[in-house]
Amino acid sequence: MARLTMEDLTGPFEAVIFPRLYEPSRELFHKDAIVFLDGVADVGRDLPSIKVNDVVPIAQAEARLADHVVINLDCVGLAEDTLDRLKAVLEQHPGSCPVLLRFLGHDRRATTVRAGSGLAVAWSPELAHALQGLVGTEHVLVTGRPETNGEGLP
Repeated sequence: MARLTMEDLTGPFEAVIFPRLYEPSRELFHKDAIVFLDGVADVGRDLPSIKVNDVVPIAQAEARLADHVVINLDCVGLAEDTLDRLKAVLEQHPGSCPVLLRFLGHDRRATTVRAGSGLAVAWSPELAHALQGLVGTEHVLVTGRPETNGEGLP
């Protein structure tokens, strides 16, 4: 078992990492390394701690922590073939991350539609580049998993 003193924007805390997780990820823990820790917090002591269940390197964070991909489409001026081209891009990156299409109408009201499960994606820089090239950088959003209270509840 490893006990590491780490720091986030609120100050220092102790990370408790069991051998099954620490051994394969030990190279991620070095001075000034940026990682995401998933686990259960204990704030009842002088130095807060977290029992770590998962370690995500910063380079893998976007792909591993993506919960939904939201694509904003303005119905005004939307080219007829945009949805077909969008479907083709999504099909080239199959995965488990759901895709939400948010259509902005003439009256500026939005309607959000979840794309079929066959269009769920694996988020990657390549997918981001393809989507941004098709609909524009400002129209693609990746949302992360919601924070939980340690019991799977927000």
